[in-house]
Amino acid sequence: PGGRAPLPSALIMSAIPAGIAGCKRRVMCSPGTQEGRIDPIILATARLCGIDEIFAIGGAQAIAAMAYGTATIPKVDKIFGPGSAWVTAAKQIVASDPGGAALDLPAGPSEVLVIADEFASPAFVAADLLAQAEHDPLSQAILITTSNSLAEEVRQHAIKFRKSLSRGEILDQSLSRSRIIIVDTLAEAVSIANDYAPEHLILQIKAPRRWLDEIRAAGSVFMGPWSPEPMGDYCSGTNHVLPTYGYARAYSGLSLSDFQRRITVQELSREGLLNLGPTASTLARLEGLDAHALAVDLRLKALQDSAASEPAVTRRNDLLSRLARPAIVSMRAYEHAHWDARFERLHANESPWPPPIGSEGERLALHRYPEPQPPALIEALAHAFGVSSGDLLVTRGSDEGIDLLTRTFCEAGRDAVVVCPPTFGMYAVAAATQGAQILEAPLTNEFDLDIVAIKAKVDEGAKILWICSPNNPTGNAFASVRIESLLDYARYRCVVVIDEAYAEFSTAPSAISLRQRYPQLVVLKTLSKAYGLAGARIGAVIAEPSVIALLRKIVPPYSISSASVDEAIRVLHEGSRTVIASRVETIVKERDRVAAQLASSPLIKKIYRSDSNFLLIESTAAASILACLRDIGILVRDFSGRGTLGQAVRITIGTPEQNDRIIEALCSTFSGRALQ
Repeated sequence: PGGRAPLPSALIMSAIPAGIAGCKRRVMCSPGTQEGRIDPIILATARLCGIDEIFAIGGAQAIAAMAYGTATIPKVDKIFGPGSAWVTAAKQIVASDPGGAALDLPAGPSEVLVIADEFASPAFVAADLLAQAEHDPLSQAILITTSNSLAEEVRQHAIKFRKSLSRGEILDQSLSRSRIIIVDTLAEAVSIANDYAPEHLILQIKAPRRWLDEIRAAGSVFMGPWSPEPMGDYCSGTNHVLPTYGYARAYSGLSLSDFQRRITVQELSREGLLNLGPTASTLARLEGLDAHALAVDLRLKALQDSAASEPAVTRRNDLLSRLARPAIVSMRAYEHAHWDARFERLHANESPWPPPIGSEGERLALHRYPEPQPPALIEALAHAFGVSSGDLLVTRGSDEGIDLLTRTFCEAGRDAVVVCPPTFGMYAVAAATQGAQILEAPLTNEFDLDIVAIKAKVDEGAKILWICSPNNPTGNAFASVRIESLLDYARYRCVVVIDEAYAEFSTAPSAISLRQRYPQLVVLKTLSKAYGLAGARIGAVIAEPSVIALLRKIVPPYSISSASVDEAIRVLHEGSRTVIASRVETIVKERDRVAAQLASSPLIKKIYRSDSNFLLIESTAAASILACLRDIGILVRDFSGRGTLGQAVRITIGTPEQNDRIIEALCSTFSGRALQ
């Protein structure tokens, strides 16, 4: 910087981004005086910017010296900064030489194009044109306007201002190269501007934002009467090193990324190569590059040969370990006090006496810690869900399972999960708590899975795909074929969790039957709904043993109370399960009856199909439904405005008597009340 005038701003615009980008060595060349001295303003600025290698040389000579090196000036990798036409040409020459230095962008001499309408200030426009014309005799200032009178007033103001400006000789030369163009419409003006691709484009028109999307090529755009170009030169926050000569069609202004190299890195897992390798091999043969195909095919054959002799369980465990957080894979789990009924327990710092409540016969052993992951409960749950005990972890409801899975597979600030709203809110809560990104692939208007959108989100690097089926709050179960489509796609990409909290109320097959084919599949179960143990908080994670082993590392050791364990085992007994099956049948019949009856209510627009123990209702007045049912002592859930839902209300199916009261209130009693 510092040819025709000391330009500390130009130095700042290059030196500061270079420092932020981490460039270890920054060399500055600036023209010296006849005595070989650099302007003190430039030297002071260089010091503030942390530059300590400074040479008094300018022009094309400086470009050559930095590109190839001399006895005193070091060779550099890339040259930055605007300059004269000679400097720009020199930068382009050395950039085309493999032994030279790269350039930032073709920048200089300066240019400005102003688009103005009849609402523009002639004085402002004239000043904007002169502000760029004073840079260099080869600078160019262009005005395009739809107003003949404005064009003449701008010309008169430019002549007037010129008389008081110090760089008169430069202005005279650059203005001789400048032009005023009169057009019929602003659309024509914008078209000319896009062809010209100016370094600076100023929109001095009534509604500049309306035209911003039409701008296709410009270094920097200044909109409205209060955005003069010098603000961009000095302090508005943008970089003023910009492409000239029409290069704005191919280059952007200088930025931090120009001081950085982008190196791509590939590391494919065995599964990754098996998944993508055939694609690469096919494309290589299509292009006639047999050696390319050979490099892939040899590895594919080696993997296939080793897979034939390697136990399937090892391959499945390797896949899941690679998806999990390395810190969880390598960590050592907390070692709790171990149980042995043959010995008296003085190893867990418990009280030797039970609490002084109730009679001695009524007291539970509440002074003793509950057994972590109690085997009797695990066996009962595994039997109920048709899985092996090694495939199951007991949790405090499904919520704890959601939290454990998120913490096991998602690195804070790096990984992401995919959710399909409207759906159960705890998936997003767990992700946000862990610091994982939440990627949304909303359900379709029919509340079905949007397969294309979900796959696109999975491709953004998600670690977990959450699917609630039957879904809460919409109530519908998703077709197995659609779930399998996602499992096929996500096989080597992420864990797929199917939350089956409401599965007992649905005729859809459980995803548990798919686990042998899809090792990345995890199924959540709970005793809170059909089994009637919401207060006991008993849930289960069903997954590959390798996943269960990872979850066991971080699950709290005594999270399930003794009372909850005892109640759950009793509920899972064959006799209790017969009663539960009968109650589920009653709920399903009542659900269908309530849906049919409520269809006649004037407040209800639509009742969505449900495979759950609740109904989602689209209402004409959700607030009225809530108030009406509160009047008869019943609470229901307002889901208005959740995702794509309008005035939506979720009603849990209760006893036949409770359901009758709801039907009566919404279909009969309510007909005489005013809508709220």
